[in-house]
Amino acid sequence: TDRRVKRTPFSRLEFRGKVKADYSLHWDVTYHNTYKLLTNKIRDETYVLWQCGTPKPEIDGAAGYFEVPVQRIGITSTTYMPYVEIIGERQALKYYTSSFSYVSSPCLRRLYQDGKIEEAYDPATWSSTIEEDDVDLVIADEWTADSNPKSFSITDTYEDTVFQVAEYVEVVGLFFNREHEATLALDYILSAYSCLRDEIQTNDVTKGGQNKKKVVIASYISSVGAFGITSCPNWYCDIVEDAGGELVLFEEEGEIETSWGSQLMSFDQVVAHAKNAHVYVADGPLPDDIADALLESLTIPIFDNQGSLGHNDWLERRLAEPDAVLADYVAMLWPEKYPDANRNFFRNISAGEEPGSKVSDDALEAACPNVNAPYFFLISAASDCLDRRSVTSRTSSNKKSTKKNVALVVGLAVALAVVVIAAFAMIFSNYLRKRRLQRQFEDTKNPTFVELTSSEEKDELNHKKDPNMA
Repeated sequence: TDRRVKRTPFSRLEFRGKVKADYSLHWDVTYHNTYKLLTNKIRDETYVLWQCGTPKPEIDGAAGYFEVPVQRIGITSTTYMPYVEIIGERQALKYYTSSFSYVSSPCLRRLYQDGKIEEAYDPATWSSTIEEDDVDLVIADEWTADSNPKSFSITDTYEDTVFQVAEYVEVVGLFFNREHEATLALDYILSAYSCLRDEIQTNDVTKGGQNKKKVVIASYISSVGAFGITSCPNWYCDIVEDAGGELVLFEEEGEIETSWGSQLMSFDQVVAHAKNAHVYVADGPLPDDIADALLESLTIPIFDNQGSLGHNDWLERRLAEPDAVLADYVAMLWPEKYPDANRNFFRNISAGEEPGSKVSDDALEAACPNVNAPYFFLISAASDCLDRRSVTSRTSSNKKSTKKNVALVVGLAVALAVVVIAAFAMIFSNYLRKRRLQRQFEDTKNPTFVELTSSEEKDELNHKKDPNMA
């Protein structure tokens, strides 16, 4: 699809698709014929995205200018890579400011193998080496937003809810004039998420909230030998609640203080809290010795994020596909109600599942035969829910259609019967009329004149009187 505007007078130019922040709190966009104004509310900065082939506007106080659609980009975090793939701009990615060993996407790794994407960082300092002239845009996290004049900071970490975070695919789409594609993807993601969430509530899995499963989320931080815990409001809180769970919150301070001033939980603190829970979840990888220690201390199922494609896949795709994350939590909390639900991100350590790993380098071509192929969304209980709803909808539609068809057939039959009856009545009426005319003709003593009511009947009588009459 051509995303460049047609060559029409500038005053009448319009972008093909338009978006707005329906859920997100920390960005906004307005449209102005040949340009868009994108505001990052956290940084209090407004950026001008002006359409190529049109005059560059001058906007007072603008923090930066981007000619759109951008063609070459860099990225500072794997978390934002799926957004680029989802909107169909995989080939635009030229630089990643870290090691590609952290990347999970088979298609992006193929492009890296082929030299189409480069690592752009200093291994000694882990700082970006992207030059300003190398790219049209750098999609950056909040910590690297000032590393390049072409950077735009994604502020998803300041959002609290699933839907607020999910909308950032539209922010990325703005730079490519891919609002339409971003909106279609977002609609699918949120529909799948809502379908499974509503199914949990509609089927009364939690017995009106009386049967919620208690969940502990605590990840082990190897560098300090302690556990980080989740607090609300938070993206995780939404996920757990919508899956029919209740997050166990830690009220007391952690016993282990870090060099950066945070208070982290000790092993004993985590175990004490987890004993009151139904499920233990680590959103990071658990080392074997810590996993074994937790298995000895707890009798509840224990999961970590080393699922089928490894923990890097979790870091890469969790924000882009919250419906798949919700599906994993549903599978972890309600295995008896969803026995066939697969997990994409989490492995069950208690069941002896081994850590997953990303596709090997040798298998990349098989995993991604076409680097230009559309993004493949994960199959999960959420996507299955949409499939079930679609089948139900089609079945209901077919039933309605069948009823309509039956009604149509009956209606046609009745109409046909009416036509047949009317035709028979007309034929019979003509027959009676002709008989009457015949009798009138035979009984009339003066056959040259008969008082009739219509010229047609007169003509018919005259024909009977003189068959040679023209």
